[in-house]
Amino acid sequence: MKLTGRGSSLLMLILCVLFFTNCKKQKINDYYYKVENDVLAPEILPSFPVANSNISGVSVIHIVGTVKDDETPTRGGKLLSCTLRVNEVDGGGIVIKTLKNENLPVDGLPGFSYNKSFPAPTTNGHIYEVAIVAKDYANRTASLQYLFYY
Repeated sequence: MKLTGRGSSLLMLILCVLFFTNCKKQKINDYYYKVENDVLAPEILPSFPVANSNISGVSVIHIVGTVKDDETPTRGGKLLSCTLRVNEVDGGGIVIKTLKNENLPVDGLPGFSYNKSFPAPTTNGHIYEVAIVAKDYANRTASLQYLFYY
């Protein structure tokens, strides 16, 4: 027996209804972020430059990396805020000038990749300090501070 037109449409409708009514249903709330379940602090993962590295021969210095937050090891969390600061410092760690001080747009995201830049100096012998502070909705904080050289 060959179904055409209305008959095939009706059969398809019946199959769809049976499929969707027989599927196992899970509470939609299972997919929402729950601050009380958030047991992990954010993670800061710098890609470039790495700590104590020497950079030379570029006209622009890029600060690249990722900030992420997990509620549990298998479930994404929610970042609240993240600040990225880049200072030029002297040999004793005293700030000479601030080159970047930005609040990254992370609110409500499970992760964020950043790529911030500033002009490279025209001479060598500069020391830079990168400081990143990330906070999630469970009030857990992670921070990372490192130096690199030009």
